[in-house]
Amino acid sequence: MQILYHSIALFKRSFLKLIRTPILLFFSLVQPLMFLLLFTQLFNRFSTVPGFPAESYLLFSLPGIILMNAFSSSFQSGLSIVNDIQTGFLERMLTTPINRMAIPLGRLLTDSVRMILQSSVIIFVAYLMGATIKTGFLGICLILVTVAAFGLAWSGISQIIALRTKNSEVVFGL
Repeated sequence: MQILYHSIALFKRSFLKLIRTPILLFFSLVQPLMFLLLFTQLFNRFSTVPGFPAESYLLFSLPGIILMNAFSSSFQSGLSIVNDIQTGFLERMLTTPINRMAIPLGRLLTDSVRMILQSSVIIFVAYLMGATIKTGFLGICLILVTVAAFGLAWSGISQIIALRTKNSEVVFGL
């Protein structure tokens, strides 16, 4: 039970840090929204080719855009860990009676919430562009849960690499 309390406290810290720098959210959404707004309209004629697997190029590319966003956003988790190492915050946390597993878990929880929020924005913009998800609200919830799970896995890898190398260039290079 203590690990849950500590993880939530560290989630609040990471989430507040994210909210206080909204530019991180903005720039991580620029590329997926550009792909959504620009390339889906540019390549929309591909959907008229016989045998194309979707009704429109928007519906064809939307899952890839959502997963690409989760993939690129998840590696920012390692950069945050490297920042905590370089500022000495991680070392100070390790001297407290906090559960050590709560340190990565709090950050992973923040990353999953961020990916759900970003994916919701992408799905909403796609809806405004005319995309409909045939499975309805439950399908959208399943998409968001899948994105969160995918992002959790890659965020964990990013954190492992960050803790092993302690180098932001290595994490960013991935």
